[in-house]
Amino acid sequence: TEAMALKRLVPGLTNYLLLDMGNATSQLTVFQRGLPVAQRNIPIGSAYFTQALADYLGEPSEEAERIKRYRPDEAAGLCQQAEEGRSAFQALGREVNRTVEYYRINNSAAAFSAVVITGGGWLPAGGEGLAAFLNTSIQTLAPFQHVGLSRTQWDAEFLTRLEPRLAVAVGLCLRAVQCHEAND
Repeated sequence: TEAMALKRLVPGLTNYLLLDMGNATSQLTVFQRGLPVAQRNIPIGSAYFTQALADYLGEPSEEAERIKRYRPDEAAGLCQQAEEGRSAFQALGREVNRTVEYYRINNSAAAFSAVVITGGGWLPAGGEGLAAFLNTSIQTLAPFQHVGLSRTQWDAEFLTRLEPRLAVAVGLCLRAVQCHEAND
């Protein structure tokens, strides 16, 4: 599954939440002792943030999407400044917290060291906005660090924009490499 592919990109963490943000929805996976134990689709995706940005700027959603894709740091900052953007971060944070609370009903000792975020819809600089509504650290997944891709050979800004969209693919490739190495 996608969660297992992404798990390969999160070394060192065993108890964490993995948030994979798509356009219309986000998938939250609860990991305990390194294994996925619960999963939930949250009806908030990047389109929610695009609309908040469009409303704040008074621009069409196409222009807000362009800003989000090609100037993600600026978009994240604007979303954090705007009431509409803060509401979007708050709604996402509320849904993550609801999931944790529900999981802890049957697993009262569950603890989480971080929320790890990825997905084509995530704003890499949006961690601060979400962290304001969660009581744990936020980490943006950086899948290219696991494949030895040199940021000096490629445009670093381009790679940063591309990374969240390719995380599942990189995780699946790592599985194929691990399987190949195991058979050698």
